[in-house]
Amino acid sequence: MTRVITTLLALALLVPASPATATTTATPTPIPDDFPLALRISVDDSTGEQPVPAPDAKAIGRIGACGERWWPLAPALVEDRQAVRATGPEYLDARELVSMRRARVAVRALARIRTALTACTEPVRGSVWTVHDADTGYDAVIFTQSWTRGLGLSTFQVIRVGKGVLITHTYGEGGLSESRVQIRRQTRLGRDLAIEMCVFARAGC
Repeated sequence: MTRVITTLLALALLVPASPATATTTATPTPIPDDFPLALRISVDDSTGEQPVPAPDAKAIGRIGACGERWWPLAPALVEDRQAVRATGPEYLDARELVSMRRARVAVRALARIRTALTACTEPVRGSVWTVHDADTGYDAVIFTQSWTRGLGLSTFQVIRVGKGVLITHTYGEGGLSESRVQIRRQTRLGRDLAIEMCVFARAGC
C-alpha cells in the first residue's frame, strides 16, 4: 500500500501546474472625434451658431418614468461621452452618445429603460409615456412623453450598438396624435447614426 501511495505522489509531481487564469480587462473604446453626432441638427436659435458636440455639453438631462430615473447613466459605467443640442422657441433637438465599460452593461441599461416604460401604463401627474413601434434594425426603443392636458410632445429614441448607447430627444408643440412624423424622422436619424456606431461592436466596422 505504501508503495502505491509513493508512486501516485511521484506521478502527481510530474503533472504541470495549471497556469493562472489571466484577468481580462475591457479595452476602452473612445468615441471617434469625427463621429457625426450633430447630423442634420438645426442651428441653435439662442446663439445663431451650429452646435458642436463636446464631452461636457448639456443635452438630455434627467429622464425617468413613474418614479424611476434611468438617465443619465451612472458615471462609473461610462468610459466616454459626447453630447450636443440645439434649442429654439418650442423646439429642442438633443443627442447624447456614451461608450459603456462593457457591452453587457449597455444591454442591461437598455433593458432597464424598457422595463420602466412597460410598468408605466397610466398617466402620472398628467404625463403620459407611450412606447411606439419603429424598426431601426438595431437594439432600440422609441417612446414619447405627452400630456393629458395641454400641448407638448417629447420624442425619445435609445439605440445600442455593442457597448455604445445613443439617446436622442426632440421636443415641440403638439400632442400624441402628431407623433408619427417625428417618430419617422428620429428613426431615420437613429439608423444613420447607428451605422457609425459600429466602432462599439465587437466585430468593428
